[in-house]
Parts: sequence; C-alpha cells; structure tokens
Amino acid sequence: MAISLLNSLLEGISSLFQLSSFESIKCEPVQKNHRKVEEILKLLKPILDAIVDAEIASDEMLQKEFAGLQQSVDDLREIFENWQPLMSKVYIVLQVNSLTAKIQTHGLGSLELLRSSDQCLPAELNTASLELCVQKIKHMEPEQTSLIIAKAIKDQVEGSGASSDSLAHVADKLSLKSNLELLIEAVALEKLKENAEQAENIGEIEYVDQMIALVTHMHDLFVSKKQSQICNPFPIPADFCCPLSLELMIDPVIVSSGQTYERAFIRKWIDLGLTVCPKTRQSLVHTNFIPNYTIRALIKNWCELKNVKLPDPTKSINAPLASAESVGIGRVNSSDTPDRPLCSPIKSSISSRANYRQEGAVPPLMTLLLSGTPRAREKVMAISLLNSLLEGISSLFQLSSFESIKCEPVQKNHRKVEEILKLLKPILDAIVDAEIASDEMLQKEFAGLQQSVDDLREIFENWQPLMSKVYIVLQVNSLTAKIQTHGLGSLELLRSSDQCLPAELNTASLELCVQKIKHMEPEQTSLIIAKAIKDQVEGSGASSDSLAHVADKLSLKSNLELLIEAVALEKLKENAEQAENIGEIEYVDQMIALVTHMHDLFVSKKQSQICNPFPIPADFCCPLSLELMIDPVIVSSGQTYERAFIRKWIDLGLTVCPKTRQSLVHTNFIPNYTIRALIKNWCELKNVKLPDPTKSINAPLASAESVGIRRVNSSDTPDRPLGSPIKSSISSRANYRQEGAVPINNTIAVRDTKSQRKGSCTSCPLQKLLPR
Repeated sequence: MAISLLNSLLEGISSLFQLSSFESIKCEPVQKNHRKVEEILKLLKPILDAIVDAEIASDEMLQKEFAGLQQSVDDLREIFENWQPLMSKVYIVLQVNSLTAKIQTHGLGSLELLRSSDQCLPAELNTASLELCVQKIKHMEPEQTSLIIAKAIKDQVEGSGASSDSLAHVADKLSLKSNLELLIEAVALEKLKENAEQAENIGEIEYVDQMIALVTHMHDLFVSKKQSQICNPFPIPADFCCPLSLELMIDPVIVSSGQTYERAFIRKWIDLGLTVCPKTRQSLVHTNFIPNYTIRALIKNWCELKNVKLPDPTKSINAPLASAESVGIGRVNSSDTPDRPLCSPIKSSISSRANYRQEGAVPPLMTLLLSGTPRAREKVMAISLLNSLLEGISSLFQLSSFESIKCEPVQKNHRKVEEILKLLKPILDAIVDAEIASDEMLQKEFAGLQQSVDDLREIFENWQPLMSKVYIVLQVNSLTAKIQTHGLGSLELLRSSDQCLPAELNTASLELCVQKIKHMEPEQTSLIIAKAIKDQVEGSGASSDSLAHVADKLSLKSNLELLIEAVALEKLKENAEQAENIGEIEYVDQMIALVTHMHDLFVSKKQSQICNPFPIPADFCCPLSLELMIDPVIVSSGQTYERAFIRKWIDLGLTVCPKTRQSLVHTNFIPNYTIRALIKNWCELKNVKLPDPTKSINAPLASAESVGIRRVNSSDTPDRPLGSPIKSSISSRANYRQEGAVPINNTIAVRDTKSQRKGSCTSCPLQKLLPR
C-alpha cells in the first residue's frame, strides 16, 4: 500500500514537472508560481525515490503525510492543466499559494518523521542530508504576489483600504496593465462567483467578492492615473467613446446586450473567446453587430464642429487596448468635470448591473453636449437624426439584393415597406437639404420612424430560410404599420407647419403623399394569419379555406416546409421561456397551434386524394418522405427515417429530430436492419415494388404530388395520421421523448384471396415476416 501510494505520488510530481512546457503555463504570474512548486518538489523527489527503491515500510503517520502530499500535488496539477489565459489571475495565484503551503507542510512533516524513524535507512537518507533538505524547504520564501494580494484584500476588508502603491504593485505582478486585461479579470471573477452561487457555497462567494472589489479598485486607480496624464483641449462626450478602446468611435456597432462599441475592438474581444458584454456582463445571445447610425452621425457632426480628426482604428487595434501608452484623450463633459468615469464597465456592472440591463442602447441624444446656442444645437441634432434615418432607409433598400430576402413571403413584405419609404425619402431629403428646423413633435415622429426602420432592417438582415415564416410576417406587418403611422404623422405636422418650406414640399405634394400612404392596402398574408389565429383562440376554429390560404401565401406546401416551420416556432417558444416572457410564449403558442391545424389539413387532403389497395403499416413509412422506407436508419433520438431524407434534413442545417424535436447529439446513422427485413418480407407478400428514393429525394418532400400511399393499420382504420410529426411533438412531446425507437406492431395485416372477397383480414405473426 505504502509503495503504491509513493509510486502514485511520484507519477503526479513527474506530470507536474512536464507542465512547464505547456504554452498556457508560460505567461505570468502562472509560470512564476509553477517554478516555486517545482523548487520544493525537486528537493523531495530524490528522497521519495530512495524510499521506493529501498522498499522502506512507512508507519501510519508517515503514510498520512504522503497522502496529504499526493492530494496537494494532484490538486495543483489539475489547476495548472486547466489554466487558460481568460481565467482569473488573482484567483489562481491565491489557490496555488495555498496548495504550495500544504506541499511545504506535508513535505517537512514527512522529513521530520523520517529523521526520527528507528528504521534502517539507506545512506542517501542519512540524518545530515535530511536536515539539509528540511532547512532548504523551511527557508524558502513564499511567492510575493500572493502575499501582496492577501495584504491588499485584508486592508480592504478591515476598512482602511489598500494603498495606491499596493494596488499598483498587484497590477504589475499580475500583468494587469491594460483596460482589456482588467476587464478580462473582472469577467473571469464574476464567472467564478456565478459558479459559487449555483453551488450555494457562501464562503466561496464572499472570497470571490473580495477579489472583485480589489480588481474594481485597481481599475479605478488605472483610470485615475490615465486621466492625470491627459491634457486635451477638446472634452469628448462619454457616449462617443468605446468602453474597450476608450477612444472616439469611427464604426460604432450595437451588440445583443444593447451596448455600443467600436467594431474592431468588440470583434477582437469576441475573437478572444469572450461571450459576455464587457459593460453589462450579459451573455451575448448572438455575435451579430448592428451599425449604430445615430451615434455615427452625431460623432461625425461633433468632429466637424470641433475640427477633430478621427483616430485610425488599424493602428490602435493592434496595440494593447487602453494601455498607458494608448490612452490619449480625456473624456469629460463641456463644463470640464468628469462626465462618466472610465471605470464604469467594471464598477457599475458589479454594483448596479440591473440598471445597465434596463438601459438598452446608449442614449446619445441626451448626453450630446455641444457648444453654441440651444437653437443651433436643436438644429444640428434634428439634421443628425434625419441623416441617420436616411442611412437606415438606404440600407433597408439595399437588402433587396440579398439572396435570403428573395424567398416568399419575405420578399413581398420587403417590397411593401419599400413602397412606403420610397414616398417618404424624397421629403426627408428635401428637409435635410433645406436644413429645416423641426419642433419637438416632428422630431418624435422622425425618431419613431427611425426606430421602426432600424428594427425592420435588423429583422431582414438576420432572416434565414429556416426561421419561422408566420412569425416574420406578423412582426414585419406590425413594424410596417408603425412606419405608416409615423410617416403620416410627420407629413401632417409638415402640412400644418408655419415654416417656409421649399417648393417640393408644397401643400399639394404633401397631400398627395398622405393620400397614397393612407390608401395603401396592408399585406394580405398577415391579415389572413391574424384572422385564422383569432378564430382559433375564440374557439370557432379557422376554416379549411383560411388555413389553405395561409399555407399557400407562406409557401408552406410540403411536409418538409411545415416541419421546418414547426421547429422554428418551437425554438422561438424556447427562447421566450428562457426569457420568462409570458406574453411572447402565448403569442408563439397560438402560431404553433395554427401550424398544427395547417398540417392536419395537409394530411387530410392528401389522404382524400389517395386510393391504394395495399394499406402500409405506419412504422414502415418515413416521417419525412411519408413513403415506404428502403434504407431505414435510426438517429440519435431513437427514431427511424429513410437515410436519404434524414440526410437532406440535416444538410439543411436542422439539428433536431423531426418527430420528437430532441436535439440530435450526433449525426451518425445506425441501419435499422429489423425494419428493413420486415419491409422486404411485406413487399414480397404483397408483391409491392419499393419506390426509387433518387426520384423522390429531389422532389419537395411529401408535397401534393409526391404522396401516393395511404397508411392504415390492420383493421383498415387510419393507423397514425401523417400529421403526427408536428401534432404529437407539440401536444404530447413528453410521450415521444420517452418512446425511444418507433414501436413496431406485433401483427401486420395480410390478405389472401378468400379474405379479400369476404372483406376480412388475417393477422400474421411478426416472426413469419422475419427472414429465416
């Protein structure tokens, strides 16, 4: 037992030594801490080797020290193996120091027991050599960084606060010398706190909280030092500066948390593998960037007024983000008092994160501080707003060339929006060219118009064919109605204005534009969908004609298209459930019910068109092709499909089981030989020729033309409706998930000549159909 324990300990020590070649270990302060552990273990290893070679028996106390030493070595090895540069440096230094102290204690304990042992030890373990090793380990100085951190945290907890020199010393020792490094450290510590909260580990939560407070103070010191070094005649509004680069933004973009950053810098942040917003610490649900045209226009106008040249992002992006050398502009408001401290990304997100989450995008129009008269400021802001709106409209027009937009019903809805905006754009251009001042009410209409245009542009930009057509049509229709309302509101205010308007904005031209917009008919598809949902909710149910009309308008004409729509809607519902958005859940549920009814109608119509003398058992048909299977395979959810059809489903980018909606954990197919043998025997008994999958796979899956066989059970009653992939997964998904592979009927209907004449059927045992 003792020798086995020592061999295991020596293996652990050797593994820990080998980690010195790991790239991740070579950064500071990790490398320095690894070397400190190596020093101690290099003194202990020859002694442990000698004990193993001499096969010296160890008593209970000595074994206890060896066991403690092994545990500490294994824990340290695990920490070093798992270390990545995006993890917390403060935390690893304190953890490693604690375990190094344990190794030191257990090592000294082992040596003291060996010195006092009455066993016959080999020559290399004489009293003098053991004493020398004890003295070397005892007089090893602890790694200074951990002592400095511990002292700073202690001063902080006791209320006196860590000194500036102490904080600067910690930052230097941990290589936390830039804005990026401090933000990464804060994110890493908050992740550790989140893990501790999930584990309900109160002690760990308090421990990490102390580190978070320390990093916050270090960042405050960093900012204060940078501000003291800056002397700039032009104070820049805080919302014009990127929270990552701390410089004036050139290409500002909004991320999914609603915050605005310089594109190059937030791209670099994400490319490092960071998936949270640097400012709010919210998880970024996607990494799409939305251009912030409002901020861009305001920055452009501010630069023109102040004669300020924008920085070159290609130079600063390759330098350390906001290091001592790269910060060159102070951010203060027009009265030369600090507008918003540079430390806000850490400090405010920790102390009042809830406020940030409600903030949405940065409110630039409220923080813009320009010189000049209030009237001049209003005029500049109004023109900036209109320029931003016109940029948004132009961007929305350009989307018509996108391939994803060219499918129906998306293209039709995009054209409807274009019609309205093409009437409004010349009027907006004329206002900008004439530099007409707009009052508060008119600005409000323009702001509402801009918001709706931006929201629509985002929907169209993000649209993909695997998304829900029902949902996008209703969303686009709602925003189109808002554009119509704000557009008419703007025109009415211009008509009643007492300002001197240019000739192209005379009363007659404005009236003509108003009438054209007023008499534009709403896109019919959304009205039909809304009516069908209303009938469904009220209990009367949507009519067959109404459902067929919706399916036709949305191009949901095949089994595949209806299944894709159902999967997309269930994904939307899942997102709403995660966000605990009750209204959205109910809204999507109504759409899911509508699609289910559309699928029922589709199946019913196909069944009424089919006349076939040979009813096929339901489990012999693929839920995707709705045809007899030739090469049945089982997917990871346990369901069986025709190989060519499930391959096509996966190749489209769909990663859920069409029948159960379970995520497919892998895309390996397992041949279902049992089903294949049963189908083969059934075909021989019925003299049925198997379909050619190469012909049907290229046709729309289960379209009106491709469904040619009715599926019934042994008693000639419908065995399982063709609509089951949608209906059963939505209404009783739990049952499907417990089901495993598709159940096979114990008997299959086989008709002989006599029974056919009599209209009866004979049950054939399953075993008779299996190959002998």
